Amino acid sequence: MRNLTMIALVAALFAMAANCKKPVDPNGRQSFIKGESVFILNEGAFQQGNGSVSVYNKTDKEVENNLFRSINGENPGDVVQSMRVIDGEGYIVVNNSQKIEVAGLDSLLRIAQINGFTSPRYILKVADKKAYVSELFGDSLAIVDLSTHSITGKIGIAGWTEEMMMHNGRVLVGNNSDEFIYIVDPLSDSIVGKITLLAQAKSMAHDSDGDIWVLCSGTFSGDVPQVFELDKNDFSVKTRFQLSGGYAGDLTPNAAGDAFYFLNSGLFKFSSSDNQAPSSALIPAGTHSWYAIGVDPSNDDLYLGDAGDFSSNGAVYRFSSNLTAIDTIPVGIAPGYFLFY
Repeated sequence: MRNLTMIALVAALFAMAANCKKPVDPNGRQSFIKGESVFILNEGAFQQGNGSVSVYNKTDKEVENNLFRSINGENPGDVVQSMRVIDGEGYIVVNNSQKIEVAGLDSLLRIAQINGFTSPRYILKVADKKAYVSELFGDSLAIVDLSTHSITGKIGIAGWTEEMMMHNGRVLVGNNSDEFIYIVDPLSDSIVGKITLLAQAKSMAHDSDGDIWVLCSGTFSGDVPQVFELDKNDFSVKTRFQLSGGYAGDLTPNAAGDAFYFLNSGLFKFSSSDNQAPSSALIPAGTHSWYAIGVDPSNDDLYLGDAGDFSSNGAVYRFSSNLTAIDTIPVGIAPGYFLFY
C-alpha cells in the first residue's frame, strides 16, 4: 500500500509539472511561457510576402516556425521588421505591408490590425494608450491609439525615422537620413529639440548609469561609423570613437548595461568604460551573413541571426556570454529581430 501511494504521488507530481510547464491555449497549441520564450522575426524575401515569426523555447530547446501563419491562416506579410509587447499584446511591425499585426501572447492569434502606415519600422509606447511608430518613408512619426488600434495623427520629421527610446519623459528618435537625434514631447506630440551627431544617427541604447549610447552607422559612400556616449542630463558628448571598416549597426547592450555589441560584418563588443573602438571581431563573419543581435536579459546568452542568401531559410546561432557555441536554431528567411518574452 505504501509503495502504491508513493507511485501515485510521483505520478501526480509529474502530471502537475507537465501541466504547469505546457499550458494549452483554446486553439489547442501549447502556450508561450513567460521567461522561456524568444520571438524571432524573419523578414522574408523582399516583396515576396513570406515574412514569418518563429518562437524558440529556451527550456525545451525547440522552435516553432511559421507560427503566425499556422494560427491565422496567412503570413504576417512582407518584411516582418520588429515586435514589442505592449499592455499584454504583441505588436508585430510589418514594414513593406504597411501595417502592424496585434496578436495575443498565448498563440499569436490576431486581435487587430493597424493600417494606414507608409512603411513602419518600430513601435514604442509613449503614454497611456498611446504609441509612436517610426517610418522608412513618410517624413513622420505616426501616433497610434492603443485602445482603438488606429492611427490618430502624425508628427512631421524629415527623412527615415528609426529606433526610439523613452528618456526622462521625452522620446528620442533616431534618423537614418540625417545626423540628428530628435527630442519629442509625448504630451504635446511636438519636436522640442534635436541632438546633432553624424550621418545615420539611428541605433541607441541606455547603459547602466542611464547615459545614452548612439551608433551612427556611416554610409556606403565613405562616411565612417562612430559611437557616441551622451550625458543623460544635458546630452553633451562624454565619449566618442570611430569604428573601423564600413557600415555598422545593431547596437545592443548586454544584460548589465555595461557593455555593447554591434555588427560590422563580424560581431564586435566594447565596454561602457572604453574610449576607443574594439580592434578585432569577437566572431568574424566568415561564411555567415550576420544580420541581427539578441542578448538574453536573464543570462547574457547571445543570439546571432544569419540571413544567408536572404532568399532561403536562415538560422540563429546561440552562444554563451563567454562565446562558447550552444546550438543552432533553424528559422525562416532573414532573421532580423529578437524579442525575449
